[in-house]
Amino acid sequence: MDVLGARSHNEAVVYVLLRDCRACGASNRDLTDESARRDGATVVEYTAFCRECTTIEAYAFRLPESDPQTGATDVVFGGDEPSTIIDAGEWLAFADRTAGGGPVEPAGLAPEERADAALALQSAAAAVREVVKFIRPGEDRVSVSALWTERGRAEYDRDPWRMSRSRMAAVETAYREAAERLADGNPIWSP
Repeated sequence: MDVLGARSHNEAVVYVLLRDCRACGASNRDLTDESARRDGATVVEYTAFCRECTTIEAYAFRLPESDPQTGATDVVFGGDEPSTIIDAGEWLAFADRTAGGGPVEPAGLAPEERADAALALQSAAAAVREVVKFIRPGEDRVSVSALWTERGRAEYDRDPWRMSRSRMAAVETAYREAAERLADGNPIWSP
């Protein structure tokens, strides 16, 4: 099994969540993880069990010595550099999926529901920040070279200007502000 280099535990989880079952295409899968030290590095292996066809798949990631999420109060997927395992379009698809359909206002929600919705929106905002990391200095939008997966290219083809710096900034702000309204002054992510 190939071991991919992830910038954080969070990025590794997103990578697995973005992969549908190879046998049936379903996304309804249960995940487990196990970590170990191998050759001086932390390696995490995720096992994905498909609830539809019972196929089991495994993914392995080498994690950095220091995870960028440690001590952070916002969701963090990586450092300043863009991902090498998740392309720009996949990050946008993850942001859409994570934020889509959930509540954006606190009225009528129990505290746990508010916390879950705030975390989802904060994760979506962090995923949008990941898209922006693929925009080269001096350019206005993601270039096609930052899209190496079928899902990523499909996101781009739907509307290439959707991955512009200005639109990504507006979407990130909207997600972040909705998360803050839902959190109502409570911490969203506890380090």
